[in-house]
Amino acid sequence: MRCSGIQRVTTTCRDSSSALLRSPNLKIQDFIEDRERIIFSRTHLQRLQGCRSLHLNEDNGRFVLLAFLILVYLLCGAAVFSAIERPSELSAHGRWNGTLLNFSETFNISLPELNSFLREYEAAIAAGIRADALRPRWDFTGAFYFVGTVVSTIGG
Repeated sequence: MRCSGIQRVTTTCRDSSSALLRSPNLKIQDFIEDRERIIFSRTHLQRLQGCRSLHLNEDNGRFVLLAFLILVYLLCGAAVFSAIERPSELSAHGRWNGTLLNFSETFNISLPELNSFLREYEAAIAAGIRADALRPRWDFTGAFYFVGTVVSTIGG
């Protein structure tokens, strides 16, 4: 329905423009006023055509539908994965807390001190420090292996 309104404005602009040029009794002021009205109508027409981008053609509709289906698929997968893995995670966490409590009671160490020590140990592991390393992690051969892995994986 909007398109027919836009087409009517375009047709009116063209008709009035050609009528102005054919009119023998045309005054300059009337011509300028009608010309300004035509320019305003065309500007208004361009603004109305801006809403045309909201229209979904078949390809855009398929893309939006595909994106929606992928999102629903990911949400369903996350729900299933969470339902399967969450009980196992809670069980492992309970066992770990029991082990920490047993260790702290056996060796007479407070739980906050033990947790602090374990956080520092995790940071050391993340930094690449190993307790039983025979050689440093980033010696020349380790660095060469890493560079070769990066080049063969990313290079192309």
